[in-house]
Amino acid sequence: MSPIKKKFALRLEDRLIILVVALIITIMIAVTIVTIKREQQGMELEIRNRVKAHSDFLATLTPEQLLKRDYIALQSVVDEVIKRDPDIAYVAIYDEDGRTLARCRSTTLSEKTFQSVDRLLKESIKITLASKIERIQIGEKEILYDTIVPIKVPELKVAPVGAVRIGFTTARIKEKAKDIRDQNI
Repeated sequence: MSPIKKKFALRLEDRLIILVVALIITIMIAVTIVTIKREQQGMELEIRNRVKAHSDFLATLTPEQLLKRDYIALQSVVDEVIKRDPDIAYVAIYDEDGRTLARCRSTTLSEKTFQSVDRLLKESIKITLASKIERIQIGEKEILYDTIVPIKVPELKVAPVGAVRIGFTTARIKEKAKDIRDQNI
């Protein structure tokens, strides 16, 4: 055996120890990645539920102001929702014809992006009888989720009189997950 091979030669026990340590490290990294992914999905679900609650609340709160065309009250409600939740990118209230009655965007959403999304939303406004959520791709990596909830007047029992639209992003959660991953791995 050459002197170099002799210098790096390991006993069978040492090889097994190195193999076990490498296996343990690999398992720990895999468990950490799975845990972070599961936590991220849980936080995304929590955001969806929170935005759905905001949408439903606005849909039940605003029919009277919508019918009266009380733009000031509608705008103040929209502004308040944006202030309270950092994950909400925009809030808009439309009438039955798709005209915007009140809207507001968060500072995290650029004006240019907001205008392009707003144009897209105005073109596709369809007030449905059921709530729905859509995914909108903006840019290469950023994804916006758009929720639409019809505004109904229980006494009228006719078609919806408008809709609440809330867009939200999961960028903050993804950044948080990336920070956690960088710290742990």
